[in-house]
Amino acid sequence: MVRGAYLALYAGFAALGAALLARPAVLWTEGLGLFRPVQPWHVPLGGTAALLAALIGALALAMALNAIAGTRLRRRYHLAFLLLIALALALRAASGELVAPADPAPRLIESLRIAAGVLDAEYASTRRYAPTAGLLQGALSALPPPGFVYRGRELRLSVRILHGMSRAQLEALPGDPPGTIYVCISSDEQRAWLSALALHRVIPVTVQAHAGTHAAPGFDPLLPLYPNALPAAR
Repeated sequence: MVRGAYLALYAGFAALGAALLARPAVLWTEGLGLFRPVQPWHVPLGGTAALLAALIGALALAMALNAIAGTRLRRRYHLAFLLLIALALALRAASGELVAPADPAPRLIESLRIAAGVLDAEYASTRRYAPTAGLLQGALSALPPPGFVYRGRELRLSVRILHGMSRAQLEALPGDPPGTIYVCISSDEQRAWLSALALHRVIPVTVQAHAGTHAAPGFDPLLPLYPNALPAAR
């Protein structure tokens, strides 16, 4: 009876520790993007929560196995277990709120504007759209990352130039990470279309450039930009 109560008490402590740490630990681990690119949550002290959860789980398992085997653990193991539970309580109280990832669209749209400006500057000197990847990449590298993580590394904006196109690239191409800016150049190099790849798809906003000028994102550069007009999804 006493042994059963002892096991139930420590099982309750283990469940309490798991309840306190499970969500921040899981969100932090998922935010590393170990298997695919992700948009991570902001998890204060997430790494510490994951470590504490692993220690509590390991120690609880060891204590359960010893109980099944009928052996007694030394007092220091019990003290360590209770200390971990206390640390879990303190960590959860001090860590603050979990914050969902921000929408990457504003940064991606800004990158479209910057890349379009580089295209226009290049056109002014060459009278055609024939940028190098290095030229566009240099401009994008100065911008903040769009908020994607893969294998623990924050992904930067990147550029992919597609020649002989007649429209914007509206689907992800194999192997391209989120944050890729597609720059589509027409066969005569007098038109260009820009689009941006988010986590699962190309965002529904494009920039069109023609003969050295470009419209606001989502607009046709050959049409006037009326006051209060809203960008059209493409």
